[in-house]
Amino acid sequence: MMFSKRSRLLICGFYGHHNLGDEAMLAGMLCLLKPCLGPDYLSQITVYSNDPDDTARRHSVATLRNQFPRRRREQWRKWVEHTLALWRHQYFILGGGDLLRDSPQREVATVWLQPLQRAIDLGCQTIVLGISVGDIWQTETKAAVVHTLNQVTLIAVRDRQSQARLQQIGVTRPINVISDLALQAIPTQPVSGTAAAAPKIGISIRSLAGRLPHLDHAAEQRFYGEMAKIIDYLIERKGAAISLLPFQAYPPTYVHPPVDDDEKAIAAVLEQTHHRQQITVHTAFDSVKQAIDTLRSFDLVIGTRLHSLILAGGLGIPLLAVVYDKKVSGFMAEIDQLDNSIAVEQFTLATAKPRLDYLLTHHQQTRQAIETAIAGYRQQIIPVANRLYHLFNS
Repeated sequence: MMFSKRSRLLICGFYGHHNLGDEAMLAGMLCLLKPCLGPDYLSQITVYSNDPDDTARRHSVATLRNQFPRRRREQWRKWVEHTLALWRHQYFILGGGDLLRDSPQREVATVWLQPLQRAIDLGCQTIVLGISVGDIWQTETKAAVVHTLNQVTLIAVRDRQSQARLQQIGVTRPINVISDLALQAIPTQPVSGTAAAAPKIGISIRSLAGRLPHLDHAAEQRFYGEMAKIIDYLIERKGAAISLLPFQAYPPTYVHPPVDDDEKAIAAVLEQTHHRQQITVHTAFDSVKQAIDTLRSFDLVIGTRLHSLILAGGLGIPLLAVVYDKKVSGFMAEIDQLDNSIAVEQFTLATAKPRLDYLLTHHQQTRQAIETAIAGYRQQIIPVANRLYHLFNS
């Protein structure tokens, strides 16, 4: 007897890990899918999540637990649940984030390719949507990426660097380039206004250790120290009001929060500033909308987290990027802002000061340049949006 696929769409990504950037991409993806699936679109979607309750609360979708079980019996139960879910759904999206990369600490790309390959094997129409491709240096990873992606129905990456990497390692399927999915979650109308005499500056800070082989604990501590010097400079010389923004933070109920916790990184920077009492430290954002509303108030955003830059850029706010990964430089290249990007290894007060002075002095000029670039960048998603509509309605 043939099994009938009754449900429509499974979405798999780094969701439910309390990372605001990933939640923003999911929110944007849902906005993109609404015209494709119709007014009851949320009822047709199931999302893999590390924290199903949080994902259901934030996005009003059905969820499927995606935590890695430690016990063999639980691993077997998860395999059965996910296999049944794939049988029941017509479409499978691997979406959002830097999911295809190697890491010196753990498997990354091959972990995300496994459910995608199973979806292919079980007859789902498969889509890779809005991802970026990082450094892939293992032969086995390259082979797995090529083997799986060459079977996918539709591939859309979020920058040209990712497109080039996939082509270089042998992916022969057409690879579309789209704007980051998170931009679909924010209004197209940018923030208006000019910088105040006392500029308001938002800063996102993340931990770096282990992200790349050369970003060890010592490099991370140097970064925190330089960020503290920059904050002191902005307060003392520019009269700036500084806000520190956690884009990945965990609720008190989290028993074993990972090392990658922005609140810990912020605390490390605060220990080295001379003006701690003058700095506003935000708590974790309860929603993507709350983060967007907060970003609206800033004249400048200094971003280590990629999506602090993407969301602020989408609002037309001038940016200074701390580039710790190619996905950051990839986005800044897409919006013609590489001049306002500094590699984390060179991120010091001496190198940042000229760019900060320029951005604050030429605020309106920079804002207009970003608004124009973002408007063009947004247009990249239109052909893929049309492809998705036809795919879901054929």
